[in-house]
Amino acid sequence: MRNRKRMKKHGAALSKVILLLIWVWSLVFSTPPSPAMAMNSNLQGYLPVSGAWSGDAAGGLKGVSDANANAFNMATVTAGTYFVFEADVKVESATPYAAGSLVFRSSADGSKGYVLSLDPNLDRLRLFDYATDTTIGVPYQTTIDPGSFYRLKITADGPKIQVDLNDAPAISVNDFTYSQGSIGFHVYNGTAYFQNMHVYEVPMNVSGWTALSGSWTPTSQGWQATAGSGQNAYAVSSASSDDFTYEADLLVKDTYAVGTLLFRSDASAEQGYAVQVDPNMDRLRLFKLNGDSTIATYNVTIDPGKVYHIRVKAEGPRIRVYFQSSFVDPTNGYDPVMTVNDTSFSSGHVGLNVYNGTVLFQNIIISDLSSNLDGWTALNGTWTPRLDGIKAVSGNGADAYRISSGTASDFILEADLKVDSGTPYGTAGLLFRGNSTGTAGYVVNIDPNLDQVRLFNANGGATMASAPRLIDPGKVYHLEVVANGSSIKVYVDGRSAPDISVTDTAYTNGRTGLNAYNGTAYFQNVYVTDLKDYSNEMYRPQYHYTQEFGKASDPERAGVLQRRVSPVPSG
Repeated sequence: MRNRKRMKKHGAALSKVILLLIWVWSLVFSTPPSPAMAMNSNLQGYLPVSGAWSGDAAGGLKGVSDANANAFNMATVTAGTYFVFEADVKVESATPYAAGSLVFRSSADGSKGYVLSLDPNLDRLRLFDYATDTTIGVPYQTTIDPGSFYRLKITADGPKIQVDLNDAPAISVNDFTYSQGSIGFHVYNGTAYFQNMHVYEVPMNVSGWTALSGSWTPTSQGWQATAGSGQNAYAVSSASSDDFTYEADLLVKDTYAVGTLLFRSDASAEQGYAVQVDPNMDRLRLFKLNGDSTIATYNVTIDPGKVYHIRVKAEGPRIRVYFQSSFVDPTNGYDPVMTVNDTSFSSGHVGLNVYNGTVLFQNIIISDLSSNLDGWTALNGTWTPRLDGIKAVSGNGADAYRISSGTASDFILEADLKVDSGTPYGTAGLLFRGNSTGTAGYVVNIDPNLDQVRLFNANGGATMASAPRLIDPGKVYHLEVVANGSSIKVYVDGRSAPDISVTDTAYTNGRTGLNAYNGTAYFQNVYVTDLKDYSNEMYRPQYHYTQEFGKASDPERAGVLQRRVSPVPSG
């Protein structure tokens, strides 16, 4: 029968001890396969979590699950913002009611993450969230024969997920639930085979890419772009900002090819700035895209086939370009090689360009929010990366939210907040124990107009508590929320006593997010720590020093905020 109900849940997650024992056993499996276990794959290391897994000379990786049960085999590879994951998948003809799946952006045991399932029983290709068994997008219906291999290809670009079946588009969705995680394989209710498994990830935090021209291909060495003789290849991201750092590793493969970083560009790469790496001319060139107008040059030996790191820091009219040619010397690339002031373009997209050959790009990074939260969804307003974290602009008298996908119950939430000096009637706030739309939960904000810190219910906006506090627009304030059962305490800038302390039972669990109201706000260093993990020393001290996240590695970030030295919360 084709209408049977399937169970997609497996039992409780294996304990760490059991996982460790399985990992030790799996070392035998993760060694280079023998001829009898030959597989075409660039994945190294496998961790069988459940079911039976082996190498098959004809079929590749073979997975077997019990009836109505799940089998997971997780690779030691993880993938994040931009990658391609492809494999040939076959359900054994002797088990036509089975399904074979690719797992990605998953937890290490497969219990949370995306699953792309090839299902011959239901003649469909289905993408779903394993943790909730929620279908993502529309399943692709087509005839799928047990005993035949099908080529599955997943291309992930931030929240955009594109699935191809046998090189033809099948599913295309945008989903923010998971932003990074492990790669793996899954079998349900029978036997399936996996062959020609490859993952090509380009490390980056920039997403929403549009290839305007040329050939752009993820490879094991990076994102490879090729332009024909005398031609250009352009790719522009949806990431847009005004003040930021933008950087990438770059390798020019051809002597007469040129690799370029675009910034403050328009969506068509016709206007904006660009930094060009030219091995033929042995120079870096900063120029304007419109008119190809040179702003500054820096002469330096550039060898084809060698990796260089380019970094641009744009802050108002001031543009600084850094060039790193050695990854051994810690001082190499520390000082800018070009510094100019130009007011032609104040904001825009970041992108990449190749001229007259092939160039590889890796580690494409734009300055962004430092946080241990992910799966962000923006609701209303505009949210853009900046030098000082993330910038939110909300309309007049309107709320803008950016909400993460994870939930928390009892925790400590920390963040640095600032209201723009140009919008003194705006506020900056944090949502906690909220829902996915910002219509439920608690919000604490700083309000320079009223000079107060305020805690209120997101459902209706009723004030629960407030405290007088001088709030200057343009100044950064550090907020710390301690949520422990019905107790909620809010500290500002390291005060030993809470500015706000209330007892409330309206919300016990929910999502964490950012909130801007009636203006422009900035957020940085947003971290949530489970209360039970906040201080777990064997001999717990009387005072707990809050970690200063992300400050030590960047010598340009001066003025480290003082953190509160507070008694460890009980419970």
